[in-house]
Amino acid sequence: MDFHNARAPLKSVPTCLVLLLLWLCDLTIAHAQSIQNDSTIVLRNLTTIRDAKVSEFDAAGLLLTNGDRLQWDEVLSATVSKDRQAEFNEYLISVGEPLFRLKTRLRNKDGSGAGELGETLYEPIRTRPSPNQELDFAICSAVMRGRLFKGNRAGAVEPFLLAASIQQKLNDASKKSLDDLLLPAVDVENQISNQIIPHWLDTNSIAAANDSLRELIEIGRIQNVRGVAVYLASLAVARKDYSESDRLISKLRGKNDLTSSLDHWLTVIEIERYFVANEHPRADQLVKQSFHRLSGGPRALVFYLRGTYATDGPEKQLLSLLTVPAVFGERFPNLSATALYRASRLVEKQGISKDARILRNELLRRYPNTYHGRMARNEQN
Repeated sequence: MDFHNARAPLKSVPTCLVLLLLWLCDLTIAHAQSIQNDSTIVLRNLTTIRDAKVSEFDAAGLLLTNGDRLQWDEVLSATVSKDRQAEFNEYLISVGEPLFRLKTRLRNKDGSGAGELGETLYEPIRTRPSPNQELDFAICSAVMRGRLFKGNRAGAVEPFLLAASIQQKLNDASKKSLDDLLLPAVDVENQISNQIIPHWLDTNSIAAANDSLRELIEIGRIQNVRGVAVYLASLAVARKDYSESDRLISKLRGKNDLTSSLDHWLTVIEIERYFVANEHPRADQLVKQSFHRLSGGPRALVFYLRGTYATDGPEKQLLSLLTVPAVFGERFPNLSATALYRASRLVEKQGISKDARILRNELLRRYPNTYHGRMARNEQN
């Protein structure tokens, strides 16, 4: 039989069956509409919230009818009123998606990936904050991590200072959401990062970093107080603009609210200023006068400076450099990695290649993800 051409005789369909089919069709349409209008909130971890609806939302986040708050990066989808659905979806794309990706890369310690994404989002919020402080903080943190990953420590100062300023203004919900990504409280208070000790090796980026900081100070995005001025003074030393560094240090010392911590940083910048200017007797004298009262980062940097600039022999230089990772390694990993790298090069110049390899191996073991750790690995390969 030709099934394509054969025509089966039409038979009458029972009325009850027609009514049943129509009822099923109406039920299907109603179910589809209920799905479309379903207020279920789906989170990125695939948890569903059925017992609450989105009550309010803006660029900062969502408020639910049960009083709970959600951040945009937590939400995968939700249905709101038709007249605001497009606006809601736009927030999911423009805030939720990048915030989720940034936080994921930062938590995975992916400095390179976080930095690349952060740099694409950084310029607009660099001079003017967006409505979402949590996103701004994540962007600045990512840019800071990315620049540190590349060894651009001077360039990392600006996003660090912006992140520190933003963190002071975060609400409790954002602080809870960011949690382990927040900067240490002492870094925020002093505006000096343990990851960015005010000493510069990347000479090519010093002028740009200085100009960029001053631009943001001029427009009021960064306040020229505390650690900001310390960084500016240290950048002036690196540029060998000693009159500017002396002016900034004198201005800071004249303030009534100068803390002992900031005073210690200023002392170390003065020490470096004399070392860089080849005024070693004055640098050595200041070290002897002040060393007993220094602690933490300033003390670690003095050891590093003596290991770098001192002229009392390679043995004492090496001892000073190795003191940094031995005593301060956990608190200041970047400076410690730099000190180990410089120590390995110093030993290598003395013709002791075996000890140089030992030091490089120690660098790779303890600080593999720092800039100098990766540099040592590349040289080894």
